[in-house]
Amino acid sequence: MSAQHAHGWTPPAMPTPLPGAASDAGLRARDAWRCLRAACAPFRTGTLFQALPDVRFWRDGARLRAPGTRLPGRGDRSAGAWRTRLQADDSAAVSLRVDEPLLVDTVLWDAAHALLQAAWGADTVPVLPVQAALTLQGGSDDPPWHWPAGHARLVAVLDGRLWTAGGEEVGAGDALWLPDGARVWHSDGAFTLVLTIAVDAATVRAATRSATQAMLLRLLDREWEDDGQVTMLPYPPASSPRGIRPMPGLRALARVAGAAPLHATLSDAVAVEAALRASGLGLTPRPMAAPAPLRGMDSVRLRPSGIVRLRIDGTCWLVAVNGHALVAEDTAPWRRLWSMLCHGGAERGRPAAGSTHRVDALTGRGRDAADLREWLDALHAAGGLRVEGAG
Repeated sequence: MSAQHAHGWTPPAMPTPLPGAASDAGLRARDAWRCLRAACAPFRTGTLFQALPDVRFWRDGARLRAPGTRLPGRGDRSAGAWRTRLQADDSAAVSLRVDEPLLVDTVLWDAAHALLQAAWGADTVPVLPVQAALTLQGGSDDPPWHWPAGHARLVAVLDGRLWTAGGEEVGAGDALWLPDGARVWHSDGAFTLVLTIAVDAATVRAATRSATQAMLLRLLDREWEDDGQVTMLPYPPASSPRGIRPMPGLRALARVAGAAPLHATLSDAVAVEAALRASGLGLTPRPMAAPAPLRGMDSVRLRPSGIVRLRIDGTCWLVAVNGHALVAEDTAPWRRLWSMLCHGGAERGRPAAGSTHRVDALTGRGRDAADLREWLDALHAAGGLRVEGAG
């Protein structure tokens, strides 16, 4: 199941412009450039393999595996300044793509999350991950990269312009829904954030099956105690009307796989994964910030757009925050704190935004106050709290 199956969302059948959607979500070229430059920094000293974010560089359509200082650096204040630096020595057209840049920038992550929320509308979430990429296209030819089949794209234009096959023009600050396989043309130097979402039924089924298998294998590894010995079939085979006896290790594994507790654990794991995916709208988890610890006089407010609460057993709650999991014991002090934060929305899966509260009023002065303060610090680091005023 993917986003199109959740609450009736229908993937776009034709290019659909969303005027002003990127700027309304807070997407700015300067923020995206800062993120792109940070992602490029480790690649300037050599090629990295299986790294995220992943940086790819092309010169006149040919990919350079080790572009070195051709990549943006601290001295390149903007995409235009970077291109001017390269063109001073080389007139070739250069293109740049950074996959999963949201892993390194909270500002860009928040803006991308807001764009998805506005583009989908309320209560629509993807079940499969949403992939993000920053692209900077040089020249007027087609981009040297390809997008995965079976995916729609939500493109936010940060700088430059795009044109669809129907002649529609999309400029900086706008966004554009593109169906699977749709082609667009870029202006020279067009700078975009591209979010890809699985929409093809076969693609969704295959990815969902793989994710479920991986989850089941992780649970089996946890439940099944392997003795570390290689089990062999007897030789010569035992003569029996029923044929060769099964290996003891396989029989033990089958018992674990068929046990009811494992099925319940798998059901819980799927629910937790769904809550985490819903809280981040399918994006990679928001980068954990390292803010200063909250002080008692600080005034804070809940940021509910990226929060989903789930009861995981009789004693704990899972609070999924922008793709991160926070666990809270179901105690009276925590329930009081949560009710104050939500201001009447505590019983909903997605909490409501409450009023502003001082931290010391939320934690109280009981023996749980230190633990509650630590929990609020973790909620703040995951992006679930906004500090409205410092004491």
